[in-house]
Amino acid sequence: MIGATGAIGTQTVRHLLKLGATVKAAVRSKEKIGDLDPQLVEVVEANTENRGSLLRACSGVQRLFLLPPMIPEMAQFCQAWTEAAIQEGVQHIVKLSGLGTETEAIDLFRWHRAGERIVESSGVPWTFLRPNSFHQNFVAFNSQSIREQNQFYLPLADAAWSTVDTSDIGSVAARTLTRDDLLNQSIEITGPDTLTNIQIANLFSEILGKSIRYVPVSDEIALAGMLDGGMPDWAANAVLDLYRFIRKGSSAQVSGAVPRITTNAAISFREFVEKNKAAFVQT
Repeated sequence: MIGATGAIGTQTVRHLLKLGATVKAAVRSKEKIGDLDPQLVEVVEANTENRGSLLRACSGVQRLFLLPPMIPEMAQFCQAWTEAAIQEGVQHIVKLSGLGTETEAIDLFRWHRAGERIVESSGVPWTFLRPNSFHQNFVAFNSQSIREQNQFYLPLADAAWSTVDTSDIGSVAARTLTRDDLLNQSIEITGPDTLTNIQIANLFSEILGKSIRYVPVSDEIALAGMLDGGMPDWAANAVLDLYRFIRKGSSAQVSGAVPRITTNAAISFREFVEKNKAAFVQT
């Protein structure tokens, strides 16, 4: 597994272990293994600048979960890992992409699709997982303003979206990595509900017991906020393009993949807020 210490990787490892799978995780440094337990997961160091490390990481691996970082060089990253997987006899490559990747409408999708094409042309059976934006992004990017100002800001106008819980993405990934009936498929992963941000604000208000307001902002304000927060210019513009894509209503569909593949109901945004209530209230 590549990307095992991130939000999706961590959840995928958890679900794989619950399924009884043997997990090997590649990290850039063993000093930064996050929540990985070396007693439960084999941890190896690997980076794309060292081909030998990629081969060692893929050695003995039957299925590879490829979680590329959000970088313009995503194709090169996928190429390096795919070549190592081919050489070591990996039998299935599961790549994480994003909902809308097939449109190639924005840079992020073009980067993901370039990586998908490399995997497709490898001759190794593949599965592409294309999740929507995460429930957990509200903790990462909006919890402070909800706590301190009772409002959150997004450049999404009145668009609706079907955000998904990272646990559900990890659960779908784990089952995809342990089954043979999902080969050569692209799977869209969404939450169970399509909500506008006004509806999301109303849910926060109900659950937190205080009035929460959604404040739509301009692209210029959103971009300035990301840059002021230290995000590189290229990354901030890529995220802004994603917001524009969502704003067009392109992320509002509900796929049903979570219950179909995991046999469990997808975690709703209400359930997410109830579970993470402490992140949104002052202590």
